[in-house]
Amino acid sequence: MKSHCVLRPGTLADAGALTTLVCQLGYPAHTELLRTTLEALLARPEHAVVVAEEDGDVMGFLTLSSRPSLSLQGTTGSVDELVVRGEAQGRGIGGRLLQYAKGLATARGFIRLEVGVPDVLDVTASGFAVARGFEVCDEATYRWTPLESKHPPLPVSLGAQRWMRV
Repeated sequence: MKSHCVLRPGTLADAGALTTLVCQLGYPAHTELLRTTLEALLARPEHAVVVAEEDGDVMGFLTLSSRPSLSLQGTTGSVDELVVRGEAQGRGIGGRLLQYAKGLATARGFIRLEVGVPDVLDVTASGFAVARGFEVCDEATYRWTPLESKHPPLPVSLGAQRWMRV
């Protein structure tokens, strides 16, 4: 079933709803800390926060960032977060958010738009991205995580649920 949601720019008023969605991913989110980070994202034009709203309720969100690339001689965009409320998954909201990100990337003149998917989700997640025009790359991401040590790793089952039904 398709959703009748509206996509709009995120605002500080969305912090509570976004906290709930981040917790759905398995991360221990706190509204005040998230609000501070959201404020920083909203203040920088190279970032975007897009919210999917249905009947006044936030059903999902996406964050997009960009950076200059010397090798590509232009700007590269990255979908950093994409999540849809559990009960709203499978209704096309994630696809609409991703399509909106592609439109933003085009409007901003990006050379490339990337969506990172953790290896543990590759089997289920790559189908979602590939069905929306993305291609699987042979690049590996290496992460230095001491700064994240106070956060538990993303539970595979929650993450897999996020991507299987977006």
